[in-house]
Amino acid sequence: MTFYVELSRVAMPGPRPMPLLGPRGNLMRFLANPVAAMLRLHEQYGDVAPLTRDDPGWLVAFGSAHNREILSDSRRFHNFADHPIKLPKGSAAAKFSLSLVNQNGSAHQHARRLLQPVFAKHRLATYAKMTADSAGGVLDQLTAGQRIDAHSLCVELSLSVALRCLFDIDARPADGPPTDLGELVLDYLTRVFSPANMLLPLDFPGTPFRRFLTTSEQLGARVEQMIRERREQPAGEDMLSALISAYASDQRASEAIDDELLGQVAMLLIAGHDTAAHTLAWTLFLLTQHPEIQAALIDEIITIDPQDHAAMVAAPLLDRVIKESMRLLPAAPLLFFRRSTDAFTLGAHEFPANATVVLSPLVTHRDASVFPEPRRFDPNRWLSCSPGPYDYMPYGAGPRTCIGMSLGAQIQRVVLVMLLRRFRVGLAAGARVSYTTGGVLMGPSPGMTIDLLGHDQALPTPRRVRGNIHDLVDLSLLAPPGR
Repeated sequence: MTFYVELSRVAMPGPRPMPLLGPRGNLMRFLANPVAAMLRLHEQYGDVAPLTRDDPGWLVAFGSAHNREILSDSRRFHNFADHPIKLPKGSAAAKFSLSLVNQNGSAHQHARRLLQPVFAKHRLATYAKMTADSAGGVLDQLTAGQRIDAHSLCVELSLSVALRCLFDIDARPADGPPTDLGELVLDYLTRVFSPANMLLPLDFPGTPFRRFLTTSEQLGARVEQMIRERREQPAGEDMLSALISAYASDQRASEAIDDELLGQVAMLLIAGHDTAAHTLAWTLFLLTQHPEIQAALIDEIITIDPQDHAAMVAAPLLDRVIKESMRLLPAAPLLFFRRSTDAFTLGAHEFPANATVVLSPLVTHRDASVFPEPRRFDPNRWLSCSPGPYDYMPYGAGPRTCIGMSLGAQIQRVVLVMLLRRFRVGLAAGARVSYTTGGVLMGPSPGMTIDLLGHDQALPTPRRVRGNIHDLVDLSLLAPPGR
């Protein structure tokens, strides 16, 4: 696939093409801040709009009807997750794309069948124990009275959980140095979403693109080492052991299997960790702004064993808080792009094959007819709200719904419960809360500092919040908005 394809014009309103750069410039501007762009396009042009006036190459489509039409038809609308830059053939960066999110048709169906046992229901109890053990190791280093960057803490927690569940290794073992896998993952994530790679994709010494390729090779080599070592050992209870067992039945050539296995492991390690960190960080922020909800939640979960799956699922307020957090501030505000294989109709317009469509859980979750006062954090709306699968889709919808949805939801419950059983959380004075995007994900910018409080300490009254979070969340009843 090519990232941008010139197609025949379709008359429809939209933003003017950028001077000199044309529609490609509009696409680059969209990718720089897709959240702001989607909200603006929806407000100005409605449920279907091009990124560039009269250009069907890249479109946005909003609302449950369009979500259903596109997400339910994986034959006509292929997942399009190409890197915007051509990657060297055979490189680790290129092999990372050999994963479920990039595959389509029979290749996707085959890989999804192979991966299903990794997320089987009977494995969740094992993953819950691994999650609790690894998160506990991080939280045990903290004490009441500390002031920390919330997102940095959530990144450490989610990465620790990912390494334990996937490889059954400790990010910080008690009897040795920290594993370099965590640092490699964080370095890779910083470089893969760097605008410098798009602006200067030159494979020369010292360039950002060369550093990205080097980091990818280092990460790929470590993951391949983990795969080799695990193949030589008796099968364990971690996800990598389950993956290796699943791919052992694959009849393809060994090189193809090895490359795809690397891609699948990299996907689980990178994507799963990042979405978990963002979701947890946003949930903590929202709880700091609603101390009465936080207090009630602590009362509900204070005696729950985080490893008791049935008890966790049965905690009603915990379920509502996480659902509402993922509705209001989804870690994936837009889904992986869909590119059409045939001509299609959307709304009042007919579009040619090879048009790329962007869908947005964030905009969908702001439909006031489904979620009244959609910009407010209100977990109790879920007492009476029953949205359809294309109205509420933090994990996507249709046949390509996130395969790790159940595990992702479990990790959120376990880690949040373990943290709140130890501490109350308050937003630090002067904290700045802004969102930033990388690829299709949205997390807090640095500076969202929180205070860890003991359970014997009163929760502070919500303070004035600075930052662009007011573009997404209505905090008007709590404090005057600040920037």
